[in-house]
Amino acid sequence: MNEGAFLRAEKLKGAGRILIAAKHNRRAIQAELGAGGSIDASRCHLNESIAGHASPADVARQADTTMAEAGIGKLRHDAVRALEFVVSLPATTKINVRDFFSAAVVWLARRFGGADNILCADIHHDEAAPHLHVIVLPLIGGRMVGSDALGGRAQMQTLQAEFHKDVCEPYGLRRQSSRLTGTVKTQMVAAVIAELKRLRDPSMASAIWPSIRDQVQADPGPAAAILGIDVPAATKVKKLRSMTDIFISKGKGSAKEETTPNRIGVDAAATVNSSNPVGFAATCERRTLSCVGFAPAAPSPVRVSSLTRGLLDRNASRSLEAPADASMIVAASTSMPKRCRLSVMRLRPAALRLAHAASLRDAGHLRPLTFSTTH
Repeated sequence: MNEGAFLRAEKLKGAGRILIAAKHNRRAIQAELGAGGSIDASRCHLNESIAGHASPADVARQADTTMAEAGIGKLRHDAVRALEFVVSLPATTKINVRDFFSAAVVWLARRFGGADNILCADIHHDEAAPHLHVIVLPLIGGRMVGSDALGGRAQMQTLQAEFHKDVCEPYGLRRQSSRLTGTVKTQMVAAVIAELKRLRDPSMASAIWPSIRDQVQADPGPAAAILGIDVPAATKVKKLRSMTDIFISKGKGSAKEETTPNRIGVDAAATVNSSNPVGFAATCERRTLSCVGFAPAAPSPVRVSSLTRGLLDRNASRSLEAPADASMIVAASTSMPKRCRLSVMRLRPAALRLAHAASLRDAGHLRPLTFSTTH
């Protein structure tokens, strides 16, 4: 069966809202029965009340009485006094309407605190499609829990899904499609308005038609379901990836990982057992902090300027020869000019440096200084 049904809910807030809703459902508001309204007064006799008192005033009093017996005190002016549910079928439905709506009332009673919380339930046949109005008192566990019982959008979607499974599926009704978008939505809006024109629906001549039209244009799904128009399933829109998703994506390559990564194109088999990350065999065991991984095999010879060597030769009793392994000799004699005062800095290895510095000190040719230049 291609028919669908839908469930809607509204929170009735403020004093007097239950009475107003009950008057509308019992067709006690004469202004709604005029020629400009959506209600066909000639068909009101087809409506049926399947729960609750006959008088709207008695329905409102029943709500006050039930709350008083439960010990509910004065409510805030904006508190939820009741929940109103609307269950609608397509105009061309072929199922037993009364049986289906009765099953819906039983399901709502079981879901919202029992049959005593059903203030009234009315089936309407005097509008475009058959539908059911149910006013429920949200008195659960001795507390008024209107907002919590209905919840937000996610909880309402869960409620609709359970209603479809428990009530609609046994009658062969499909679930209403999700909100339409794009070209499908545009085509459905046009189909709904064309069907209303074909049926000469009174709502198109009513004062509230602009509001109805705006609602149809925003979401034509419910109106299409009421009119029996086939609503296609909304296609899932592909979510666009953000820049972050693109950067952290693994890409479309093979998911198989290489056992040994090949970093610069050298045969991976030749570097499996090598600790050299660039794939070249190490020529010496000595390692340096060179950024490219290459280092001289031997330390560079010490280079001493001719001026410094001449000064050292003149003031020393013996010539100073730099150790073979020293990377640098910087010495200063006490008799050197002030601008040439230098200090002994790093020698390599440490043992030769200490021995050489000690021999200079004993000979009286050297005293340790910090590096300085006197102007």
